[in-house]
Amino acid sequence: MRNFFLIILFLSLCSCFQKTPAVIDFDAPVFCGTFYSPDDRIIFQFDEPLKALTLITPKEETFYFENSFPIANMYVESKIFESYQNDRCINDTVQLTAVDTSDNSSTAAVAIPYLNRNPSDLNFLQIRLQHTKKASQKLELYCVSAGSTHGYALHIFHRSTFFTIELPSVSLAEKDVIRFIFKLTEDENPVVQKLSSKNYYAVCWNKRLPKTAGFMYITSHKGETVDSFAYYDGNKHSLEEYKAIAYHKKLFTELNERQEKVFDIRGNTSNKCIFIHKDNTKSRVVTIRNTK
Repeated sequence: MRNFFLIILFLSLCSCFQKTPAVIDFDAPVFCGTFYSPDDRIIFQFDEPLKALTLITPKEETFYFENSFPIANMYVESKIFESYQNDRCINDTVQLTAVDTSDNSSTAAVAIPYLNRNPSDLNFLQIRLQHTKKASQKLELYCVSAGSTHGYALHIFHRSTFFTIELPSVSLAEKDVIRFIFKLTEDENPVVQKLSSKNYYAVCWNKRLPKTAGFMYITSHKGETVDSFAYYDGNKHSLEEYKAIAYHKKLFTELNERQEKVFDIRGNTSNKCIFIHKDNTKSRVVTIRNTK
């Protein structure tokens, strides 16, 4: 009798397994982003494990990669992109064809990764938000430690959107300063122009830096935040009043999510600048004073 019940149980289990529908993957892998590994390799990340990846460069060189076991990342040697690291090629793209473990495939055109093996450390130094016909808005960045700005970007929150300014690729010595003035033009996106002085540039744009409340930050070639600065003009409104104004709602939602400290810049005028530095305890200090 005992054997009879065991046979019935076994047949029931078999029946259950047979009725379980097989899981079939029909979705092609989706590209998520480019990252950098500590061993100087480039990581192309997808939303599901990959079996293989084909990479075609602008010079029509083809590279094929396989994962020994399925993971969502594909590691690629950075030397493949060495010859594309100049001003003419920086906006070129590589074509990726990814194949997942169910043989679904997708193709994506991806910007060539920036290679920067000697990154500099930049901090905000000086900002003039007020402007006149003779005095443009300006921004200065200070080099804390020597290195390259290759692949660095400045992000400015304007109304409800971040605008990105690709920083010029230059080699800086310690204590060097990069200077920008902002020119009001018809350009919908910021355009950077080299001026005659060393490390001096004009940003041509149909917008101005926000004068009453704003946020900007610098990212490295890896997309990591190098420095950031958030501010409001206490002469116009209190911080709580700014947060309640619909125009600034998205700004302060962003700042809250990032847990950014917001500095009061009351007293800034067209002949004064906001100076940003750190004291002996590495705490951020903001002062308003006259400048040239």
